Amino acid sequence: MKKIKLFPFLLLAVALFTACSEANLEIPQKGVISMESFYQTDEDAESALVNLYGDFITNIGGNDGIYVPYNIIFNYCADNVLAAGEFYGDNDQFASINEFRFDSQSSVVYQLYRRLYFVIYHSNLVIDNFEYGESAVKDRCISEARVIRAWCHMTAALAWGTPPLVDHLLAAEDKPSNYEGTHEDLIKWCATECAEAVPYLDERQSTADKDGAVKVTKGFAWAVQGKGIAERRRLCWCEGSIEKRDFFR
Repeated sequence: MKKIKLFPFLLLAVALFTACSEANLEIPQKGVISMESFYQTDEDAESALVNLYGDFITNIGGNDGIYVPYNIIFNYCADNVLAAGEFYGDNDQFASINEFRFDSQSSVVYQLYRRLYFVIYHSNLVIDNFEYGESAVKDRCISEARVIRAWCHMTAALAWGTPPLVDHLLAAEDKPSNYEGTHEDLIKWCATECAEAVPYLDERQSTADKDGAVKVTKGFAWAVQGKGIAERRRLCWCEGSIEKRDFFR
């Protein structure tokens, strides 16, 4: 009786180990487009740009509710903001920023830094895989990505001084280091990127132009450029350099 019961299991095992062959495993992956065949058309450029905007919203705008690192870093370091909670120690990562007692282990600092460079990576996917002059659509997509990348670098520079300038897609073996120039030079690079992108961008028509309010336009590029100029002007005043002050008049 034991032999009879065991026989069906032996047949099943034989079927499992003999029914498969390596040839049957060579099946093209479904729903995947190779990089070589994707970055070609205007539609591809628009799709890559939409992916960039999606990454920007996720990492900068955040889906964390009030736990958005960008908001915390640039707003909670102030005497007129209270990182309150149900009890002392509640939301302590917020409070540590608010009370200037955070260190390099702060999850808020870590998350903002890595999120900025996530967005920079997606920006470079658009910028490096398309070229100016192929079509008006591609020119605009590249330019929108350049302004977003410049904004991210400027935000990182305002928080960390001279963080890495990543102006291209990195290879696996690349090890980016802090920017070798000055903080002022990095800010100037950001402003220049925006200025060069402006001619290819759309312009928001009015306050009723809802489409123009949710994408990079000439106005946004000018705003980022202006912020860069203002930061450089501030640095010049702090240094007390008359020559530099005159240069920006």
